[in-house]
Amino acid sequence: MRINVHAAAVGLALAAAAPAFAQVTAPESNIDTLPRFTSSGDWRVTVGAAALVGPTFEGADTLRALAVPDIDVRWRNRAFASVRTGVGVNFVTDGGWRVGPYAKLNFGRDEGRSAKLKGLGDVDPTIEVGGFAEKSWRFARASLEVRQGLGGHEGAVADLGGDLRFRLSERLAAAAGPRVRFADATYLQAFYGVDAAQSARSGLARFAPEGGLESAGLAGALVLRPQPRTTLTLFAEQSRLFGDAAASPLVRLRGARDQTRLGVAVLSARRGELRSAAPRVTWRPRPRRARDVRRAARISRPRRGPRRTN
Repeated sequence: MRINVHAAAVGLALAAAAPAFAQVTAPESNIDTLPRFTSSGDWRVTVGAAALVGPTFEGADTLRALAVPDIDVRWRNRAFASVRTGVGVNFVTDGGWRVGPYAKLNFGRDEGRSAKLKGLGDVDPTIEVGGFAEKSWRFARASLEVRQGLGGHEGAVADLGGDLRFRLSERLAAAAGPRVRFADATYLQAFYGVDAAQSARSGLARFAPEGGLESAGLAGALVLRPQPRTTLTLFAEQSRLFGDAAASPLVRLRGARDQTRLGVAVLSARRGELRSAAPRVTWRPRPRRARDVRRAARISRPRRGPRRTN
């Protein structure tokens, strides 16, 4: 299994760190962005760290910065668990298609994150489950994700995306394309709606949104491979809220329709094996140089005392 870190977005751990980053997808996910290393096992793991800047909450006019770990694990070409993209299984992997079930974590919204959310309450963490379909060509990709929230916001969302991919040099690649999100009324009510109790506490007018287009925008990424086992990814997304999300009094009076997300991720892979029978990583030590071996032998050799003479 190969473990792949998809640059430019945020899924499980990124969503846990900041829900606003959960919408960032990985425009370079189908470029060869992973550090290269060989493994005789079926697993591949890539680890690193990411620094992110994004809206304080969905629809905010302020930004928030944070650093998060970046980990991606893959088993063959079937299962994946990624900080950026979530957890899923590729049931179909033929003809450029990837289709299968998918889940990601959305940690909702914390009222204490901003004074502008005062009186609106929290949105509890949500496990979003559903499926995905993706079609790849040599220089392009198109994808669709549909997810239903279990607990938390309890709404449904559908994300559509596409990318054009460019190999600029042996070590440099880029990708860019549109992003569109649709959401039902339950999801929009959780993040943009204002019920009677919230209205009384916050001073905002009551608002009950209907489902439809939530946002649309463009995302892009630049991927540099300075060394065979290291990649540096710069990514950005600029989107705009539409429909009832844009009409929400939270957005009109305390936020902004335009949403910006930026980030940088450094990823590294090391040689190793992860066997499915025993989930344990065994790192291969680097071979010692001949002079180091001779030096170690001299140090470990017991010293002899002075030779006695009769």
